[in-house]
Amino acid sequence: ERSAGVDDRGAVYVYRLAGDAVERLAVLRAPVTSGRSRCGQVAVSEDGSVIAVGCDGDATAGAGVNPEPTEGESIRSGAVYVYVREGDSYAQDAFIKAAIPRTDDRFGESLSLSADGATLAVSAPQEGGSGAGLFGDSSTTFARDDNSGAVYVFARAGGSWTERLFLKSLDARRDFGFGKKVALSPDGRELYVHERGGSTTGTLYGFRLAL
Repeated sequence: ERSAGVDDRGAVYVYRLAGDAVERLAVLRAPVTSGRSRCGQVAVSEDGSVIAVGCDGDATAGAGVNPEPTEGESIRSGAVYVYVREGDSYAQDAFIKAAIPRTDDRFGESLSLSADGATLAVSAPQEGGSGAGLFGDSSTTFARDDNSGAVYVFARAGGSWTERLFLKSLDARRDFGFGKKVALSPDGRELYVHERGGSTTGTLYGFRLAL
């Protein structure tokens, strides 16, 4: 979606089927747009009560869960907004950035929610932190800007979202794009991650989560 002075900010339109008619419930837009935010990647809980919206072009400042979303300079670092249904409308539940937002990480390019909406996987396929495999704390990685990619897993408990896991490819390599696509099983206990890799088909990883 475009508007005057803001290109490709993006939006999500929410509809429901009411008998034989289709009714629009909401239009979800980022409260702070940053040029080409590209909001529109969507994950929805089974009952439609939770919606996560990825904005992989977001450039707002802040890091982690619920920072103040102010204009920043981390171009295409990305962000995710989580909304919950309240009656016939949706309210923002969380604003999520990577622990270390970096230019061109594309956090939010792909995302997936568990059926109950309590577990969220978010990819950053151009993330360039050091290391490989499973890491618990994404804020300790050193940036090497190699586009190897990463996936973050967040969980909601007691009304709050927290980062629970940070994953890199088992064989992290430059430009492999780990996290090009992510998918959670309905119970949120299994995570599947596509890595673009150096071939036409790439590699699919499967992880069993203990959150």
